[in-house]
Amino acid sequence: MLEAPDWICRYCNPAGARMVHRVIGDLIGKRVFEEFPNAANSVLDATYRAVVADGVSRVVVYHSAALGRTFEVNVAPIDSGITVYWRDVTERTRAELALQASEARFRSLMVHAADALFISDSVGNYVDANPAATALVGYEREELLRMNARQLILDPAEDRLDPELDEIRAGSVSRRTWMARHKDGSVVDVEATISQLSDGTLLGVARDITRRKQLEHEVRTSLAEKETLLREIHHRVKNNLQVVSSLLHFHAKRYSAPEDIAAFKALRQRIFAMTLVHERLYRARDVARIDFGEYIRELVVELRRSMTVRAGVEIVCATDDIRLPIEQAMPCGMIVNELVTNALKHAFADGRGGRVTVTLSVRDGVIGIAVCDDGVGFPAGFDGGGSGSFGWQLLDTLVKQLDGTLAATNETGACVRVEFPSR
Repeated sequence: MLEAPDWICRYCNPAGARMVHRVIGDLIGKRVFEEFPNAANSVLDATYRAVVADGVSRVVVYHSAALGRTFEVNVAPIDSGITVYWRDVTERTRAELALQASEARFRSLMVHAADALFISDSVGNYVDANPAATALVGYEREELLRMNARQLILDPAEDRLDPELDEIRAGSVSRRTWMARHKDGSVVDVEATISQLSDGTLLGVARDITRRKQLEHEVRTSLAEKETLLREIHHRVKNNLQVVSSLLHFHAKRYSAPEDIAAFKALRQRIFAMTLVHERLYRARDVARIDFGEYIRELVVELRRSMTVRAGVEIVCATDDIRLPIEQAMPCGMIVNELVTNALKHAFADGRGGRVTVTLSVRDGVIGIAVCDDGVGFPAGFDGGGSGSFGWQLLDTLVKQLDGTLAATNETGACVRVEFPSR
């Protein structure tokens, strides 16, 4: 209780004294603005005088910089002056300010977001939308606020809306594409994420992907055209190589020396190894890579046929599922051709039977090709790299193209291993 006009304190309860960090005895009989000079000539002083002057109660919010607190002050008139009821509203004020700032940020986000933002109640009735949303569907904000999401979603997607809403209300986030009705009757393809906010409303963030789906169609069409072109290129290269092989076949008939005939035959086999790569790429679904395990098996069948392998000689293929790009498949095909041909020609020259094993594997990013036999093996002191034969020079060149390594050893017979990094 303050006595007018000097605002002398006549009564203060314990809570009031604690609020200003004093004891009651220090306040009774004192002029409050002498005890608290920072409050002099403030909104408190003006409010006290106004209440005494007109006898009307007033409520004012006052922030004390000295105390670092905010108070709600209720001032009422009495015969000798006024009664002042103080309530500390610091935390409430801070929360209100934080909420106001949050709402301001949210409203700024709504206004300036490039994506369309739709806010609806739990059953899909729109309660807010930003300018990007109105631009997306052509309706004004006031029109959208009278609409439900079902009115914008085209069949058959509309049939999935209720199950979607149930899942979203249960806490999941929906991410999918929808077909939306534009006000002008056109169809808009949108990519939307829908989630539930803390107050139970639903937030939909949508983006127009109509242009992107045109573009995707154009890209798919372009890729299909390029694949067709690549297949045609592989087909023509294969045909040209077959023509070259046929020319060699007819040209070889002019020679009678066994070594000349063998040279033409070996050359035709090398051409076939290249032809087979293009043939498999022409037939494959993926024109960029070839199933090399299947390629090896088909190549071995052709080599067995063309070289008329004697009875008792077996060729076994053990291959992992490996797909190689053409820049690796071509030299690898020629490597396998050379190694299997050499094994069939030399490993069983003494008439014995046996086995040639072709292995294709991959471990830790390294591809391995091995051709091993259980025949007579390499001669003593054999050094493939220094043998000077065309076949080994060709092998060395092909392995270098793969950035690989080449090793020849005698185990149960001859064994040649090639390793190179996968791509």
